[in-house]
Amino acid sequence: GEDCVVQGPIADPRNVDEEEQRSYESTRIIPFPGTPVICHGLQKAVHLNGKIGDVRDLDLKAMEDGIIDIDRCVVHFEDKSLAPVKVKATNLRVVFDLPNETTPSR
Repeated sequence: GEDCVVQGPIADPRNVDEEEQRSYESTRIIPFPGTPVICHGLQKAVHLNGKIGDVRDLDLKAMEDGIIDIDRCVVHFEDKSLAPVKVKATNLRVVFDLPNETTPSR
């Protein structure tokens, strides 16, 4: 599978030696409203694979044990010709804006 690697906290000025690095399965990352995402693995709407947008709302479902689960995310796309759609969270990946400069390694 794919992992999301998170490093931080990032202080100003940055001190890499004090930062921690953790890995999480990408399927465990839940995009909340405002999160920039990219669609992937869609089979019924393949034209949306690779399209970037942001989550605007969540469709929640209650599980039998009382836990709330995210059924689908409402995604609005950068391409305004595309209508908003409901997408399973497993078909979304969070989009990160990476810096152009290289950061010092540990």
